[in-house]
Amino acid sequence: MQRKMFLLLTVSVSLMIFSATALAQQKFVGHLNGIQEVPANNSTGNGVCNVTLNSTETQFTVTATFRGLSSPATAGHIHDMAPVGVNGDVRFPFTGVSGTSGTIGPLTFNVTPAQVADLRAKRWYCNIHNMNFPGGEIRGQVNSRASQSDKYSI
Repeated sequence: MQRKMFLLLTVSVSLMIFSATALAQQKFVGHLNGIQEVPANNSTGNGVCNVTLNSTETQFTVTATFRGLSSPATAGHIHDMAPVGVNGDVRFPFTGVSGTSGTIGPLTFNVTPAQVADLRAKRWYCNIHNMNFPGGEIRGQVNSRASQSDKYSI
């Protein structure tokens, strides 16, 4: 009986710790398209950028998917200090960006308190560049995720 109680207690505590950790992570998403680029374009490409801020707010992990670009991607990154309609500086460059469709990440980056404040204030955006649109073919402003689901798909 004591062994069963100990096992039940161990499982319960483990679930509480896991739940608290999962809840402490904050999730954000950006839906990418040509209309959000500055200047806007008529690209039929689209994508999704998922950002997960860790519980200590010192790192985030990003994954992104894109499809339908007019030419192969040459770069992708997250910019900060840029509200909707404003271009900002590249802060977090992505590796492994290629093709007219693809998946990026997961990639993990260190983040400062000021950058976290910008993220929460919706001043981050993700964009994907290519030869046809060197300034970016698709862009998505990163917003807090209202949905309970962990993934968005394109």
